[in-house]
Amino acid sequence: MHTARGSGPLVILAVMAGAHGYRIKPQPTQEVATAVLRVVSGETVFCSKAQGNLAFAIRQMNLSASPRVLSPREMEILTCVSHGMYQKEIADILRIERGTVHAHLARIYKKLNVHSADEAAKMFLERSQQTPFDRTHGPPQNIS
Repeated sequence: MHTARGSGPLVILAVMAGAHGYRIKPQPTQEVATAVLRVVSGETVFCSKAQGNLAFAIRQMNLSASPRVLSPREMEILTCVSHGMYQKEIADILRIERGTVHAHLARIYKKLNVHSADEAAKMFLERSQQTPFDRTHGPPQNIS
């Protein structure tokens, strides 16, 4: 993936969606070409900024030591919710049924001991040091 956006949660989403590389613009054309060739040959390639953002986000989430660990799919959904997306939008992007999104949200609320998407998003944003998604600028970039 070669993008201008590289916050930790977006890098996490990209990896969970199957990305084997993540480069944050601007990058010299030759470096991008080399990275693509390395990914094609089976390597995983992240620029240093994406690596740092990923490590920081994982540390900030502080969920791994908790018995309330969220599954990768729950993290995807929570990241989308924290970016201001509605259940239908999440279902469309993740190619799942809206009822499945609803079921995942119920489990997220229980694990995080919250009662709404707003509370869950607030907790996620506080732990990951991200800013809320501004709906006027469109949804997060497609990561697939």
